Amino acid sequence: MEERDITIVDNDEKAIQRASNTLDVMCIKGPGAAPSVLREAGAEEADLLLATTNMDEVNMLCALAAKRMGTGYTIARIRDVAYTEDVDSLRQDLDIDAVLNPEHSAALEISHLLRFPAAADVDTFFRGKVEMIGVMVQNSDHIVGVPLASLFEGRRTVLFSAAQRGDKVIIPDGAFVPQAGDKLYITGTPKELSAYLRSLGRDLPRIHSAFLVGGGRVAHYLAKLLLSMGVRVTIVESNADTCRRLSERLPEVLVLHGD
Repeated sequence: MEERDITIVDNDEKAIQRASNTLDVMCIKGPGAAPSVLREAGAEEADLLLATTNMDEVNMLCALAAKRMGTGYTIARIRDVAYTEDVDSLRQDLDIDAVLNPEHSAALEISHLLRFPAAADVDTFFRGKVEMIGVMVQNSDHIVGVPLASLFEGRRTVLFSAAQRGDKVIIPDGAFVPQAGDKLYITGTPKELSAYLRSLGRDLPRIHSAFLVGGGRVAHYLAKLLLSMGVRVTIVESNADTCRRLSERLPEVLVLHGD
């Protein structure tokens, strides 16, 4: 990143050597959660700390220690499913500004594709209670050529947040008239958005059951999301211990031990 002073901290000599040889950054060898190492890395004056080791506990401790030293903004990668339900309280107690969970993000994206196959983009807010989807307007849509103020006749269930027409981004008001080729960004609850897409004639196939191969973190998170959608879930996993753990944590899921 140009015009940014970046420091990489790692306890692995080979990783530090590789980063030093290929990147224009400062490299420090040592445990990232150690206060002395953080001070050497400049945590007391840093604008941002990103803790991305393979151990959630180290990442949380690193973010906490850096924040108390004076780091402006901290981000920690927390991936273990055991911490998922308590992540909001963890953030508050440990003063972590943001949490990254790649497996949960992947599962969320898969669930979006299953729920909104007609949507170009899906963003989630307020822990999934509100979503914004991007939908391309087609010639056959009943909203083409109709001002937004006339569409709902006082019963607005979704919000048209923005529209993209070519290279131009528009914040629509009641006088905005959708045209074929526009990309509309619509905000509402998942139930309201599903109903509105159906009113446009978009195909929303009802998924009754899902079969997941592999019982890793992505499968765990996705299974919970699918269960909340009323989908029956089956997971097949070759590791017996993982099967046992999944059965305990997801009693509504049928877990099969096999290849």
